[in-house]
Amino acid sequence: MITKIEVKELYGAFDHPIKLKEENITMILGENGLGKTVILKMIKAFFDKDFFELQTYLFKEFILTFSNNDVVSIEKEINDNGCALKFSHHTTTGKKKPETYIMSFSENQRPIHRLRRNRDLYYHDEIHYEIGRYLPFPIEKVGPDTWLNSHEGELFSTQQLFERYGEFLPANIRKQFESLPDWLVKKSSSIKTKFIETQRLLIRTKAQEQEYKSSVVNYSQGLIEKIKNKTVAATDLASKLDRSYPNRVINQITHPKKILIKN
Repeated sequence: MITKIEVKELYGAFDHPIKLKEENITMILGENGLGKTVILKMIKAFFDKDFFELQTYLFKEFILTFSNNDVVSIEKEINDNGCALKFSHHTTTGKKKPETYIMSFSENQRPIHRLRRNRDLYYHDEIHYEIGRYLPFPIEKVGPDTWLNSHEGELFSTQQLFERYGEFLPANIRKQFESLPDWLVKKSSSIKTKFIETQRLLIRTKAQEQEYKSSVVNYSQGLIEKIKNKTVAATDLASKLDRSYPNRVINQITHPKKILIKN
């Protein structure tokens, strides 16, 4: 399990060291804009092996410490050609020699992998062309790392596409995308994550429809209705009290209440 999460220079400004409780829920509290949601998305991206997603966030270093003293550090370096993620694996005891892996991204997000002490691998648009040739459904590249299944309307990242439909692709293409070092595959597969996102500013208009409206407007309208209802109720009560006032006065005069005073 993870014992500590640390992000350095998130958004170029914030350092967040987070120690996780072993047997209890860890709550991350903070003001809006400090990066709470982004940290959770970064964790999910790592354990989903969605490094294309991970490199889109602005940070200097992302560190995961595990209960067995293993540490995975991911440094993001921005250069003239794009950016690179430098993965490092070591132990807090220092008994194991650090292992390093570098994944580079050009400006158009095409992945270029470089594994130290191993051959260089480059993925260009030819690979994207090959992907479309072998899959059993029409696929369209609609973004730097986004693919659309035009039959189902489902979107995939390149990594998700290979994980789900890699069996349809030639061995030489699968081998390239399966070239992550064993330690990185093992660590990024060690924990299953599920990110349950709640949209605080938008809500569905109906449960079965994909239409949304502003939650601020929705709750404001609800508050207006409550105020109106309370105002109407107060007006009705005041009107009833006004109409019954003479009778209540006469009743008090003709039937005075006795007040008992105890010494």
